[in-house]
Amino acid sequence: MIVKEDLSNGSAECKIPVVNVVDNKDFKERFLYVAENVEKEDFVQKNLNGCNCIDVCLPGRCACIDNSTTRIYDGKIDLTNGIPDFYERILYECDKNTCLGCRGKCQWRLTPEKFNLEVELFKTPLAGWAVRSRQPIEAGTFIAEFVGEVVHHSSMAHRPIDYAYDLPLLEINKSANICIFFEFLFLSLPAYVDPHVFGNITRFLNHSCFENLHPFRYYSHHRDKSRISLGFFASRDIIPGDELTIDYGPEWWKGKIEESKKQNQTFFCCCDWVYCINPAPGKPQMNEKDAIKEMKRRIERNHAIVMCWKENQRNF
Repeated sequence: MIVKEDLSNGSAECKIPVVNVVDNKDFKERFLYVAENVEKEDFVQKNLNGCNCIDVCLPGRCACIDNSTTRIYDGKIDLTNGIPDFYERILYECDKNTCLGCRGKCQWRLTPEKFNLEVELFKTPLAGWAVRSRQPIEAGTFIAEFVGEVVHHSSMAHRPIDYAYDLPLLEINKSANICIFFEFLFLSLPAYVDPHVFGNITRFLNHSCFENLHPFRYYSHHRDKSRISLGFFASRDIIPGDELTIDYGPEWWKGKIEESKKQNQTFFCCCDWVYCINPAPGKPQMNEKDAIKEMKRRIERNHAIVMCWKENQRNF
């Protein structure tokens, strides 16, 4: 049952239907869908320059390409050498607002002007609302930027921070987590991106122990080094019907389990993977060896389906 025709209210290139076949209840909107971050507080602008390429952007002459440690190939994140390390890699994307020469019309461009993937928001039996793909998505494809209201660290003292975790983007801290909130600790200007009131499709991404999205850091339409952008790309091929998921991280789970114990409650992972970090009693599980085989099987199956779809796209 479609309970809302378009979650984005026309701001995305493709409609994002909201589907509920669990209890057929209406979707209660407690937030405003936005395409980019909302800034109601004053921040000191610390701008970085883009490139000044006149005709074409090439390595060795384009500042955006040369400063990037995350690479773009054929309009997607380059996964030739594996998934880029979130804490050690960064992308400087050419953009019309920051690059005076190419104006973002060159090949060093990853993000679209509008959200352009066919997805839907759907109600799950156990894990609330989630995001599901309605089209094949090739590995490396940009999914969306994590957006919300950008607020100072001090402002979060008056807001709920149940899912707020440190994420120092200019320091190496691999114990940090990625979840409903992303805390940006930049130099002396810490800020949050808070998706409770303003947000997009990324605020509904659930955890999976076999996630298919990976976060990355990038600069695009602005070069304010105090507030870098955070986005998600497909870490493996995705087929229609697959839920779009991320990894909340072991520290998030540790905190949730400890919190539930203090309240004499139990907290389990509701993802559909067969080798789960904290499975509910009775949830079918494989041993590690068999889970690795199943992982490879799904990756190969999805890759074959996506490549077949891609070949058909070329023939039309």
